[in-house]
Amino acid sequence: GPHYGRTLKIWADALEAHKDEAIAIQGQEVYDRYDKYLNGCQKYFASGHISVHQFTLQK
Repeated sequence: GPHYGRTLKIWADALEAHKDEAIAIQGQEVYDRYDKYLNGCQKYFASGHISVHQFTLQK
């Protein structure tokens, strides 16, 4: 959980740092979508509302 939240923050910060380039490549709508996704998910991880779990299943 906490590691993925930090990763999302790093990705969101990197996207923001390259905002003009990202918009030039994909457009404002796609940029806004990714910005909302990365920042929104990071906030939910930080608040404990969501987490990540890994399962190993055997048959």
